[in-house]
Formats: sequence, C-alpha cells, structure tokens
Amino acid sequence: DVIRQTTFPQLPPRYKSKEFVSPACGLDFLYYIALYFKALRQPCQLTPGLHYRLYYALYQSERAGRQVLGNLSEVLSSRTGQQTILRYSMKNCATRLTQEQVAIVNHRMKLGDLIKIVAFAGTGKTTTLVEYTKLRPATKFLVACYNKSVQLHAQKQFPRGNVECRTFHSLAYSAVGYRYRGQVGNISAYLVSSALGRSVHLIHSKRTIDTLNNYIASDENEVNPQHVPEAVRKKEPNKWRNYVDDARRLWDCAIDISNRKVNLSHDGYLKLWQLSR
Repeated sequence: DVIRQTTFPQLPPRYKSKEFVSPACGLDFLYYIALYFKALRQPCQLTPGLHYRLYYALYQSERAGRQVLGNLSEVLSSRTGQQTILRYSMKNCATRLTQEQVAIVNHRMKLGDLIKIVAFAGTGKTTTLVEYTKLRPATKFLVACYNKSVQLHAQKQFPRGNVECRTFHSLAYSAVGYRYRGQVGNISAYLVSSALGRSVHLIHSKRTIDTLNNYIASDENEVNPQHVPEAVRKKEPNKWRNYVDDARRLWDCAIDISNRKVNLSHDGYLKLWQLSR
C-alpha cells in the first residue's frame, strides 16, 4: 500500500522500449533506481545505505568514465549534423566532462524548448553550459544573472563571441527602467505621507513600504492581503486593509513618471518589466 501511494518520477520513453540502450542510458537508469530508494526511505523504512551506496558507485563510475570535449567526435558522430558543430567549435575545448554532462552538451535544442539542469552546488552546471556554448559558436546565447558579481564572473568564463552576460536588472532597465532615470532609489518612509496626501504615523509608513516590497518581490499582478507582513496581520487584524490600500496608492505614485515625490526602486522597475511580459 505504501509503495502504491508513493509518487515516483516517470521514466523517459527510451527506457520503456525493449531495444538496446547505451551504457550512458544504463547509468541514467541506475540513477532513477537510486532515486526510488531515496523516495522509499521514510514510507518503507529503508536503510539510508541503499541509495547512498548506489550513488557512491555511480559517482566512482562517472569519475572513471569522464570524457574530453576534444574527443567528442566518437560520442556525437552518430547524430546527423553534429560533425559540423565539432568542425567549427572552439579549439580550446579541453574540459573533462562526465557522461551526464556530455549528454547535456550533446542535446540539440529546438525553438521553444525549455531545458532544466538539476544538480547540487559545485557539481559543474556552469561548466556544462560554458562547454555547450563553446561547441556552438554560431548560436547566440544570453546568460541572465541575479547580481553584478555573478555577471562579471560569468563574463570571464563564457566565450565573448556568442554569449552575452547580463543581470536581470540591466535587462529590465533597458526595457522599462530607463524611463525613470533620476527617480530610481529606495522609498523614504518620511515621504509616504506626502505621497498619500494625508498625515500618517512613521510606523504606518514603514509597514506600508514593507507591504509594497513584498508585492514587488512576488509574482502577483496586484497588491493583496498576503503581502502584508504576517506579524502585522496577526497583531493588527483590523488595520491590514489600510496597509493594502496605501501600498497600492504608493505603487501608483512610484510608477507615475510625472510624480517626483516617490522614487521607484531597482526591484520596482524589475517588477514593471515582469508585469509587462
């Protein structure tokens, strides 16, 4: 009953066929088995050693079976058109990759495809993407980073000829943020009263700003009660509606280009970009 009620990941179609599979697919299948062991640890009270030993054996196998991008012709020769990629790829591709990484580098993306790479920190996700872009110098890539330091680091790793590294904020500024040049900055609690058109306590101003910031950081289209800090909702159950209404007014003032009383934060024009899409 426990096994029947447990939700397992679906195996790819290639594993449901009786045809011969490559060693790389066999290793991939063993990773799924290890994942099953981990999923059954609590419901079936399995010992943690089962999935750990299998993961460790797979890790040792990956270390012994790493491949060099310079020798990828043996891996890619069975794919139509891949020889062209190898012929015109960058000559300094000497990074050693695991079979999992080679499978990703070998993947041929189509227009509209969404590829998600799941791995632990420090396991080589960025290295895999760097080599993916090196093998395709005729294709343009955009690397979107969440802060400036990551962007600068990415610029040193990715090839400059076909990869552009940008922060999310720079993309948003180019799209909508430039309209607020000279008005970008944090909202001051002392100016909330002026923006709302009535006198409010400084604490009320601070909580209104917190509500607005929570909205900006969310994926919602408008300010709602969930953006009011939870502690405030519990402490002041009769006043949280005021914070929602005032946060909406404050947002309208911030995005009004003709209104110079309230600044629009950097995350604010990022939110505007998200709403425009």
